[in-house]
Amino acid sequence: MVDDDAARSMAGRALNALRKVREQQCKICENQFSTRSSRALFCSEACKQKAKRQKIEKPLFDISCAACGQPIWTHDRRIKFCGPKCRRAAADLKR
Repeated sequence: MVDDDAARSMAGRALNALRKVREQQCKICENQFSTRSSRALFCSEACKQKAKRQKIEKPLFDISCAACGQPIWTHDRRIKFCGPKCRRAAADLKR
């Protein structure tokens, strides 16, 4: 009898074999590489580690504060308020 983990890994290998092989370009060394994963960004573990060490410039977003409308420049798209004062004011309005 095949145990549960072995059955899952066999099924995973079978599904992976069905996935289409695609050509990607490495984000670090720009070499072409083949992968079955749609999430692969790097051609090797070395390039993945190099990417972790590099500081990648994140884009700035121009967002307006949801409470007062003041413009906010931030790297984090999830920011909604310009500070704790506006965040508290918005929370008080919800109550």
